[in-house]
Amino acid sequence: MQLKEIMAHRHTKESYFEVNDLKQLMCLNIGISTILECLRIAEIQGAVPEIDRGWWVDAFFASELKNTTSIEDFLKGDLYGLL
Repeated sequence: MQLKEIMAHRHTKESYFEVNDLKQLMCLNIGISTILECLRIAEIQGAVPEIDRGWWVDAFFASELKNTTSIEDFLKGDLYGLL
């Protein structure tokens, strides 16, 4: 597994993990923003312990999430403006 960086939308850089199978027949890229979204949903659903709000704010502004949703929507779990 490697942490890499690519150009994302709006000409900004997005970090992602590149995961290859042992024979390198398949490659999966998972963006840091996607991992943070999944972790936030897991926290809201009680699957992981509560994470400090300050950590979430720092992670939000360090990621591409700041370009796709508001911090308020992210913190309440409305990642796609549906709530």
